[in-house]
Amino acid sequence: MNVFLDSNILFSDPYFTGNFERNFLNTLKTINGRLYLSEVVYKETIKNYRREVKKRRRAYSSAYGYLIKILPSRPEFTLQEDEIYVQELIAFYNELQELGILEIIEHNQFDIYSKIVNRALDNKKPFADGKEEFKDTVIWLSYAHFVEEKSLSNCFFITNNSSEFFNSKKTDLHQDLLEDTRRIKGYLSIEAFMTAESKLISEATEEAREEAYFERLIELGSSKKVKSLDYIDDLLKEYFTETINDEITFYIDHLNAVDRYKLFLNFIEVQTGPIYKMKMIDVEREVYRDEVVIYGVVQVTHDVSMQITEGLNMGNKSLVHRIDFTFSLDADEIPSNFEVKEITTQELNPDEF
Repeated sequence: MNVFLDSNILFSDPYFTGNFERNFLNTLKTINGRLYLSEVVYKETIKNYRREVKKRRRAYSSAYGYLIKILPSRPEFTLQEDEIYVQELIAFYNELQELGILEIIEHNQFDIYSKIVNRALDNKKPFADGKEEFKDTVIWLSYAHFVEEKSLSNCFFITNNSSEFFNSKKTDLHQDLLEDTRRIKGYLSIEAFMTAESKLISEATEEAREEAYFERLIELGSSKKVKSLDYIDDLLKEYFTETINDEITFYIDHLNAVDRYKLFLNFIEVQTGPIYKMKMIDVEREVYRDEVVIYGVVQVTHDVSMQITEGLNMGNKSLVHRIDFTFSLDADEIPSNFEVKEITTQELNPDEF
């Protein structure tokens, strides 16, 4: 998304503090959109701000002078020098440039002087009968040439100067401007832009969030942490010990007759005890769009109690299993979707241990 502003949009709110203005700037940050100011717009905004600070400082000084005449003590409040506030605004725009959100377009990078002269002679917008809107023409042609040269899409120009830039119904840019480029759509305020383009903004925001989430997954998947046996071992113990116990119980309960006899002879009842030892053997990971899939092998040791007849416990036996498992991690490192792919028992398959 590429948004081009006229200076009149910034005069009353150069820091984007209004509700729509604040969310406009935050949206551009979220979706990696770009804000463009022509050099003329930028310089005019700074000049207007300097003038407004000076004017309002004088108004404050006058009001302060009347106030102290009726107060028993002088209130402690002082303003800094005007230029300090101006430099703060310049620093604000400099920061936006450093963040890659704002780009200032220098008008001298385009050969537009002859076009401005011809426009003035032909009274083509932004020029009009009896007026010489040189500044507006420089702003518009800078933007029009820029979007055409860069072949940009989703471009919007926001200005409240409807008489110079819009058609008579104020529903679209003037036909003279559309002859320069049809890549730009016009709006008369940031609020109008935010409400009319809410669907596009929502889609771009969701896409940016998905992309940011995927980048977090890539970062997690490439970290040493998820390759660490100790880290995965801790996750298994914290989140999946009970599930592993249940899987082992199901596995033992459904052994075929031959394997059951090899392990438990003729004991008629076997009860699986809790895991008392867990050792990671191997771990790997794959990064997908929505999650990191962890897969590996863990060796677990547990006891079983064996009964030859109902109620008569004949003792315990330790079993060691090799368990091939998989589970998923989200970007917040919350594991889920645990699966046991295979269980191999050491006593039945000693060569695999």
